[in-house]
Amino acid sequence: MASLESFVSRAKRRVEKSLRAIADVSHERVDAVFNEASSLYPVDMVTERLIEPVLIALGENWRNRPSDIAEEHFYAAWVRNRPGSHIAVTLQVLASRIPVHGGNDPRRRFGHAV
Repeated sequence: MASLESFVSRAKRRVEKSLRAIADVSHERVDAVFNEASSLYPVDMVTERLIEPVLIALGENWRNRPSDIAEEHFYAAWVRNRPGSHIAVTLQVLASRIPVHGGNDPRRRFGHAV
C-alpha cells in the first residue's frame, strides 16, 4: 500500500511542478517533468496521471480566472507539438473526457485550443 501512496504522491508532485512551469511559461521545465515521467512509466500512464490532470487543472483555473487562458493555450500547444504521434491521438481521447467549462462559448472547447 505504501508504494501506491508514494506513486500517487509523486504523480501529484509532477502535476504541481508542471503547473508551476506552465505559469512561468517554461518549456524546459515542462519538458523535464514530462521526460522524467516518460522515462519511468508507459505513455498511457503518463497521459492519465500527468497530461490529463494538468489539462483539467488548467480548465478549472480558466473557469475561476479568465486570465489563465494563456496557460491553457501554452500547454495545449506544448502537448500538440510534442514529438510522437501518440500524443496527438491521445488528445482526441482527452478532449472527449475533459469537462468543458464556459457554457456554449466555442472558444472554451479544448479542441479549439488544440
